[in-house]
Amino acid sequence: MDNREKLIKIGETVFGKQWQSPMSLLLGVDSRAVRRYVSGRSRPPMTYRLVAALEKKRNEIDRAITIAKSDLMHGDNVTTDVIESIISQYSYNYEFEFESDIYRKAAIAAVNNAIYEETYLSDLHQIAEKYSRK
Repeated sequence: MDNREKLIKIGETVFGKQWQSPMSLLLGVDSRAVRRYVSGRSRPPMTYRLVAALEKKRNEIDRAITIAKSDLMHGDNVTTDVIESIISQYSYNYEFEFESDIYRKAAIAAVNNAIYEETYLSDLHQIAEKYSRK
């Protein structure tokens, strides 16, 4: 496989069918340069440049995954105290007290039903907020 074929294969693997513009950003070149590489009018970058760019992107993705997982908890650790702490951050004050109580209980039930083996607290917050009075 030559560098042109490698560039195309990597682009499609990482970015899908519309890979040329994202690949140009990854390599720090104009999108026309990538089109010239693909057409054979210009030599594509050397493999070491592709690898370096991909490793940099992988490191960025790894950091993003770390951020996304920052509030991950094992479901067994989501106690009633944790649920109550989440629910208490939102207002369930409706016109009538019975309405407030219904929405608060619905929020607790929905949060409780959303607890899995791996649970993200931000997801539980989103559910609790859905039932709150905004």
